[in-house]
Amino acid sequence: MKWRAVGLIYVSMNQMVVVFLIWIGFFLSQTSADGAKQKLLFVGDSHTVGLFGEKLESLLREKYQVSRVAASGASTYSYLDDGPKLVGTPLMVSVSKPCYSTTWGFIWTNYDGTIKDKSINSKELKQAPCFREIIIPNPDLLVVALGSNQLGYPGAQARKHIEDFMKLVPKKLDCVWIAPPSMRKADPKLIESFYQKVLTAADLCKVFKSFDSKVTKYDPVAGDGIHYWDRDKADHWAEEASRCILGGTSDICISPRKTNKKSTKNTKSKF
Repeated sequence: MKWRAVGLIYVSMNQMVVVFLIWIGFFLSQTSADGAKQKLLFVGDSHTVGLFGEKLESLLREKYQVSRVAASGASTYSYLDDGPKLVGTPLMVSVSKPCYSTTWGFIWTNYDGTIKDKSINSKELKQAPCFREIIIPNPDLLVVALGSNQLGYPGAQARKHIEDFMKLVPKKLDCVWIAPPSMRKADPKLIESFYQKVLTAADLCKVFKSFDSKVTKYDPVAGDGIHYWDRDKADHWAEEASRCILGGTSDICISPRKTNKKSTKNTKSKF
């Protein structure tokens, strides 16, 4: 009887050790060699400026140091430093600055949580950084929430802009692309079409289907038809997106079509 009792204790202790090691492994996957949290760069448009981006940044900060860079009216093309861009103002005038500028809404948070720059619906023109500039600090994970402002682009042009954007992403960097959500003023077929372009043009990224009815469903009357100013709906969208970013794949969280075999990031194990 004593032998069996000891055996039961031994098995229980082994199970505890296994659970402990799994927990330690997950914790280490979110930290760098010096013990600090890994860095996550979060790039987006007005959805990321607003309640959705605010909530998602808060959720991701539980595991990562997060820098959120978002400009209202922006697209993948907006962050490319290949020539003058249209400015996000009521007049949509062209300027000679290399990347995007806007008066509609802008947020740039530092990895430590402090705000580097912010402007919400002011008359002040804010210059968004070029993607090449913000990708240089070598984050451990990239989250892209762009596409809502590209739904009307010709197919070939939209795909090229995604490809040009992805050319600036380091080959060893893990990424997650958050597809546009359901919007009353956006044709669902255009959203689906853009999602399909992301699957192929950003094929090293995990892709989150924000437009799935389990994630977002725009009110048929309320709101401006585009943005999620309803706190509960924005929070639900962010919570579902965070599960995709921090967890495994599912029918709304699609694994990368290509696997970067050169990747040495610990975050890759979660994909």
